[in-house]
Amino acid sequence: MELTGKVLSRRGSVLTIELNDDSELYKLDKYDPAQLHQVGVLIDDKRRISTNQRKFAWYLIEKIYKAQKGGHWLSTRDEVYDRFKYKYLLMHEDEEYVSLSRRYGNMSQANDFINLLLQFCLENEIGIGVRPIDYLDPDGSRQVGIRLLDE
Repeated sequence: MELTGKVLSRRGSVLTIELNDDSELYKLDKYDPAQLHQVGVLIDDKRRISTNQRKFAWYLIEKIYKAQKGGHWLSTRDEVYDRFKYKYLLMHEDEEYVSLSRRYGNMSQANDFINLLLQFCLENEIGIGVRPIDYLDPDGSRQVGIRLLDE
């Protein structure tokens, strides 16, 4: 069951949320009459993909295309992009799409997508010739740095 709303306040670990439609609250009692409600919170990342992220993702796609790693499906750069979008969506089943466009993409998705591309480059020994941290936003560069150190 999903209820949507906006965050009103946060004090320590207490989060106060105002629901968009309070008529949905009856479902809580219907599905959990013992009042032992467990909830999860999904935060919508409103930040749009940065120019650096977009350029770096396409730079990695170009490197993968030129290396010709991965088989016969690499006939165009767009097919490489489509293949990695498909792989991304398989890994993130809760998401409906991933996009590198400024209109539809967001920073969190772009960071995860770039991590997927970097992982492929590492596994297939594709040299990228630049430092990934220079092309990502601060949150993403920290994530990539940790993942690269793990490798």
